[in-house]
Amino acid sequence: MKQLTLILCGLAVMQTAYSQTPEENSRAAAAKMAQKDYAGAIAVYTKAIEINPKDVYAYNKRGEAKNKMQDYSGALADFTKAIELNPKNAVYLYNRASLESAQKDYGSAVIDISKAIDVSPEHEEYYSFRGDAESNMKNYQAAISDFNKAISLKPGDKDIYYLRAVAKYSILDYTGAIADFTQDMSMNPTEPRSVSLRGNAKFELKDYDGAIPDFTKAIEMNPGSSDNYLFRGESKLRAGDKNGACADLQKSAGMGNGKAQNIVAIQCK
Repeated sequence: MKQLTLILCGLAVMQTAYSQTPEENSRAAAAKMAQKDYAGAIAVYTKAIEINPKDVYAYNKRGEAKNKMQDYSGALADFTKAIELNPKNAVYLYNRASLESAQKDYGSAVIDISKAIDVSPEHEEYYSFRGDAESNMKNYQAAISDFNKAISLKPGDKDIYYLRAVAKYSILDYTGAIADFTQDMSMNPTEPRSVSLRGNAKFELKDYDGAIPDFTKAIEMNPGSSDNYLFRGESKLRAGDKNGACADLQKSAGMGNGKAQNIVAIQCK
């Protein structure tokens, strides 16, 4: 009799565990995701899929959990299944595109994010994402077009001007790049990423006097970079300040910069 009671209690517990509503399962899985218990979340979503093999939400969320666990092939399979079940969902397309981009499959990422844009044409992030993927494929004009669209939708985005500046720099549009690097510096005053690059763009335009203050600021923000001393030294050399140039080039050379060492050997005897 005692054994029968234990069996019945066990069945009651199991029935309670598996009789949760989809909403309860979703909350339980979301809680596990928030706690970074991705394996636990995957188990909940897997059970949901076993109950309803067409649970598109569960496939997508399980893909996100697998992605967190670096199970990229499993995540890709789940995102793909979610898209098969609902090919017009921009979020599912974006998730797969993000995974493809992370795996450096930029061509597939562009295809998926383009479909997401077809579904949600006013979503700024999709254009900036596609622009970044296009840049990685060296399709800079297409990238700039996407960044232009992203900026028109959200001019206050703090990253797009930098991305567009890099694309412009890559097609030798140094004047356009300088304008965008300047905007990025204004929007992100503590971020050093645009400072040295703006100096490089000015250097390419032979504006050595304009480049030197940028490299000086870059050195202040990142004194451990030998490249910034090299760039400032080269600018000073072309501006006619050989003593100042050699001081910077010797500093860079002392930090192990091979190019600076070569220039010092020739210019700073």
